Amino acid sequence: MQGSIRQEKTIVNEFVTGEILVETEEFADYGGWSLDSQFAHEMGSPYLLAHGYGRPVDDAQTTIEVVTAGRYQVWARTKDWVPAHHPGRFNVAINGQVIEHECGSHGGDWVWEHIGEIDLQQGSVDIALRDLTGFDGRCDALFFSSTGSQPVDGIGEEAHRWRKERRGLPIEPEEA
Repeated sequence: MQGSIRQEKTIVNEFVTGEILVETEEFADYGGWSLDSQFAHEMGSPYLLAHGYGRPVDDAQTTIEVVTAGRYQVWARTKDWVPAHHPGRFNVAINGQVIEHECGSHGGDWVWEHIGEIDLQQGSVDIALRDLTGFDGRCDALFFSSTGSQPVDGIGEEAHRWRKERRGLPIEPEEA
């Protein structure tokens, strides 16, 4: 699916007021990023990977609808796959405005990185992942919070429950 446009807009519902979880595998256009499911069994979903053989790949892009306008803290769930060198770095751009924090340089495994804050108006918001290196930047999801809430790190039950709640999914499987 690399470089394909999957849909015009990513459908994201605000199941918790003032909190928006955007899964990158649901982006409308992967650009030069590709879908990787290597850690899906641990994380509960695949992620986007920017492998450009040392040359930055085209932006992954999507558009979401924001219901509640406000000042949002922005988080990206990333992995720094070579912590001593940070080869997989990227930025996030919102409506063309680049958040200066370089994601993927935190020195650890899959974690939620606080990357900045931004004012969002109600309506359509464009989001892009901008690869900086072409060396395997990894992004699983983005989280926007105007409530002061922080995402739950890790791969345990609490983290899975948190993600399900923000996606409007049942915590337990429904009876057939």
